[in-house]
Amino acid sequence: CVLTLKLVGLSFDYYDGGKDPSQLSLEQKSAALPSVPSLLEVYGFSYFYGGFLVGPQFTLRSYQKLVAGELTDCPGQPPNSIIPAIKRFALGFLCLVIYAIFSPYYPDSYYLTDEYEAQPFWYRCVFILLWAKVILYKYVSCWVIAEGVCILTGLGYNGVVDGKHRWDAC
Repeated sequence: CVLTLKLVGLSFDYYDGGKDPSQLSLEQKSAALPSVPSLLEVYGFSYFYGGFLVGPQFTLRSYQKLVAGELTDCPGQPPNSIIPAIKRFALGFLCLVIYAIFSPYYPDSYYLTDEYEAQPFWYRCVFILLWAKVILYKYVSCWVIAEGVCILTGLGYNGVVDGKHRWDAC
């Protein structure tokens, strides 16, 4: 699914590259591909280890900038992205801990029991709300940790705003 989404995005970016730039938004202009990428670029982009299993989504142009060494906070050197990447990893790990602690209290099978059926409506609504939040942390942890990997490589670099380097491109 993630690979399909990447390739769909790639085809849109290539399509936008053939349009008149005056018809494109700022985001489309920054992602548009003016020429056909090489097969090696497409493979590298598609199977980049920081995002081919669970995401995050990024454009081929961003990947090309990463490979060219342009996505760094100190030109000519690897990015200083260890601290921002560790912060994302810590957040992902926290989400995973929350899931591991609370998921046994909200099992999926509970919805099929007579005990759940006998509960008042407000209780069932609150229980479903808490269950959905806890289950979501399983996925959020994977996404945030994968974003940390992209930040660590430099793909998450988003320039400088108000004198601070931003690592939120993914």
